[in-house]
Amino acid sequence: MSEIEREGYTGSLTTLYRFLKEITKDPPVKTTCRYETDPGEQGQFDWTPYEVILDGKKHKVTCFLFILGYSRRKYMTFSLNKTLASVIEALEKALRSFGGSPKKVLLDNAKQMVVEHLKGGIVKLNETFLKLAGLYRFQPKPCRL
Repeated sequence: MSEIEREGYTGSLTTLYRFLKEITKDPPVKTTCRYETDPGEQGQFDWTPYEVILDGKKHKVTCFLFILGYSRRKYMTFSLNKTLASVIEALEKALRSFGGSPKKVLLDNAKQMVVEHLKGGIVKLNETFLKLAGLYRFQPKPCRL
């Protein structure tokens, strides 16, 4: 109570409790919704850069992460770069570790995979990346701009 009195509150404790009860009457609005999929429906591929100390020197590393939508099973690997070759290697390792691929793979609009967004929601993908998608039979789904 002393904190709000310092801020200028002069009412009673009962009034304060009555006010708090009133504003907390309705349950809070849920701000997130868990996205549920059927087994084998989709996975999400993303990466995060980090700086680590190796042999006493700072190095940039990339953590590649693939998460299956239904089971939330994860595959993680690291690389010293995020070239197209590294992306393909990470995706192949993930899909092999899962024993197959989901129908759709959600991904960001990274230049390694997405060449450009065209009018009408058409996305031009990197040809080498498209070959990987064809080989593993998944549909790439870049984020909307």
